[in-house]
Amino acid sequence: MACQIYVLTCPIGAVGDECTFEIDCCDGQLINYTMQPDTIIEACVSNEGTVTVTSLSGSASNAFEECSTDCGDIPVLPTQTPTPTPTPTPTPTPAGCNEWELEGGTGGGTFSYTDCGGSSQTQSVPDGDSIPACAFGVPTVISGNGNVTLNGPCATPTPTPTPTPASSPTPTPTPINVQCFEWTLVCPSGSVGCSYQYIDCNAVTQTGTLGPDQDLDACVLFPNTPQITNGTAIETGDACTTPGPGPTPTPGPPTPTPTPTPSTGCSEWVLLCPSSAMTCNFSYTDCDNVVQSGVLGSDQDVDVCVKNGTIPTVQNGQAQNQNEACSSPTPTPTVTPIPTPTPTPTGPTPTPTATPTPTPTPTAPTPTSVVPPIPSPVETEYTLTYSQTSKGWPSFYSYIPDYMLGMNQYFYTFNGGNLFQHNANGSRNNFYGEQYNSQITTVFNQNPLENKIFKTINLESDQAWQANLETDIQQNGFIDNTWFEKKEGAYFAYLRQTGEVPALSGQYAMRSANGIGKCTSNSSLGNTTTINFSTNPLVNIGSIVSVGDYLYFSLPSYTTINLAGQITNINVDIPAGINQIVIDTSISGTSTITIQDPYILYIKSSVAESHGLLGHYCVFTLINESSLATELFAVESEVMKSYP
Repeated sequence: MACQIYVLTCPIGAVGDECTFEIDCCDGQLINYTMQPDTIIEACVSNEGTVTVTSLSGSASNAFEECSTDCGDIPVLPTQTPTPTPTPTPTPTPAGCNEWELEGGTGGGTFSYTDCGGSSQTQSVPDGDSIPACAFGVPTVISGNGNVTLNGPCATPTPTPTPTPASSPTPTPTPINVQCFEWTLVCPSGSVGCSYQYIDCNAVTQTGTLGPDQDLDACVLFPNTPQITNGTAIETGDACTTPGPGPTPTPGPPTPTPTPTPSTGCSEWVLLCPSSAMTCNFSYTDCDNVVQSGVLGSDQDVDVCVKNGTIPTVQNGQAQNQNEACSSPTPTPTVTPIPTPTPTPTGPTPTPTATPTPTPTPTAPTPTSVVPPIPSPVETEYTLTYSQTSKGWPSFYSYIPDYMLGMNQYFYTFNGGNLFQHNANGSRNNFYGEQYNSQITTVFNQNPLENKIFKTINLESDQAWQANLETDIQQNGFIDNTWFEKKEGAYFAYLRQTGEVPALSGQYAMRSANGIGKCTSNSSLGNTTTINFSTNPLVNIGSIVSVGDYLYFSLPSYTTINLAGQITNINVDIPAGINQIVIDTSISGTSTITIQDPYILYIKSSVAESHGLLGHYCVFTLINESSLATELFAVESEVMKSYP
C-alpha cells in the first residue's frame, strides 16, 4: 500500500502546552495523537485521508513522499475505533463553551480539557461508557483509548456574575452615625522623622510628628486620607468604635460625640522623648485653657489631656494624638499619675500634669521596637469578579461601581446614582462613559540562566497591540501597534527602544553604543563644541558613527557617562592633521566637558537601529485601545543566545 508522509509540528509556547491531531493512518485507523511543545514527528497517512489539527496550536504539512508503515513514527493503538466523525473541527469558538461527549474506548481512556471557568480538568471514562463535559477548545485523550464528539453549545450558566460579592466588600461599616476608619501611620527606620496630618472622628484636623521606626494608630473621618511625609499611611479597613462617654450612658446630647464636655472638649495625647535625646521640653494647653509646660528625660513619655483645636509641642520629641476623649474632670482622673480623687471642675486642679516635672512612665507604651508593616504594592483599585464554576476570582475590571446586582440573567451596576446594564451594546471597555484599554502583562522566561537577545514579537491575534518591554538588563523596549506587519494571519514586528536622550543606564549595554577613545583636546564656541582626536598614533573615529548620533563622554575614574551633544559634523583629513567631531550642545540634558581628554563614545538612534533587548528574561505588557471585540491567542518572540 502506498501512503504519504505528513510532518507534524508543535511549536514552543503552544496554547494549552500541547498540540492535538486527528490522523488517518496508512493502516486504515483513525488516531487522535497529542504532542508536546517544541517537537516534530512524521506520520504515514493514507492517500485518501488527511491530518486535522484539533488544537489552537500546531501544524501538519504534506511532504509528498511515499511511505508504507502503519502510521509512521506514531504508535498504532491496538483496536482504535474509527468512529469519530470530523465534527470536532479546530474552531472551538474561544468566546463560547461547547458540550462534548467523552466516550471510553478499548480498556477505557482518560481525557483532559479546560472547563468553562478556565480550570484544567481530567476525566477517566470506562470502556463502553460516555459522559458529557462542557469545555473551551477540544478535549484530548491523554492516556488509553477514547473518542470525543461535539454535542453543541453549553447552556449559559445562570450563576456567572453572582451578585453576592456586592455584600462582601461592605463599603459601610458598623458605625452609621459617624463613619470613621482606623489607619496606621508608619515612619520607617531609615527616615529622619515623619510629620503627619489627618481629620479625626470629630472633624478636627490633627497634626504631629513620628520618630524613625515608630508608628501611630489613628481614627480618620471617612472619606479623608491621612497625609504623612517620609512615611506611609496604611488603611486597616477596621471601623473605629465611637469613643463613648464611658459607663454612664445617660448624657443626652453628647452621646454620639466622643467629647463628654461639649463646651471645651479635650483629647488624650502622649508626649514622647526618644532615647536619642537628652531632654525634651514640652508645652500644651489643658482642658481649662491653661498652658502647661515641663521637661521629659531621655526615653520617657507622659499622658496628658489637651484642649481640642490645640496641638502640644515637644522639643526633640513627638506628640501623638490617641483619638480618645478625656474623661470628665468629675470622675476619677485617668490621664495623670497623680491621684486627685475629687478635682473641682472650675479650678486648674484637674489638669493631667500641672507641675513641670510629670511622673515618667519609661516602660509604658513606647513604640521603640515596632516593626512597620510592609505597604501594599497595589496602587490601582480594581473590581474583581467571582466565578462559581472556577471557585475563584478570574477577572479584573477597571471600573469601580457603587453597587452590583444580577437579575434575570443580566448584570446591573449603580454609579453616581445612575443604573447601568452591562453587555448591552457592542462597545468594549466603556464603563460609565469612560473608555478604558485592555492590558495584559506576562514574561518570556525560557532558559532563564542564559543571557539572550529578544529580537521580535509575533502576535497570534486578530488585531495589532502596542507592546512595552523590559529585561533585567535593559529597559524601554517599545513597539507601536502601527509598526506590526500582518504575515500569514499573525502580526510581526521588530523590537525597538524608545530612545531616551540622555540614554538610561540600561541602554549603555546596547549594541548601538560604541566607543571611540580618548580625545586630545576640545574647544567650545557658543553651542558648538569641537572634539579633536590624535592622528599619530591614530585614534580611528570609524565609519559607523554618523551625523545625528549622540556623543557621550566619561571622566576619570570612568564610572559615569554624560551626554555631550548631538553630532553635526565629522572632519577627517589625516595627512592634514585633522581628526575631529563637531557637536551641538544646545539639546536638553547635556553636560559640559571639564577636562581636555575624556573618554568619548556615541549611541546611534535606538529606534532606527534597534538590536533588540539584552537580558535573561523579558517582561512585556500588551495594550489594546480598541473598543471592538478582539482575540489574542498567543505571543511569540524570536530569541537568540548572546555570546559576550
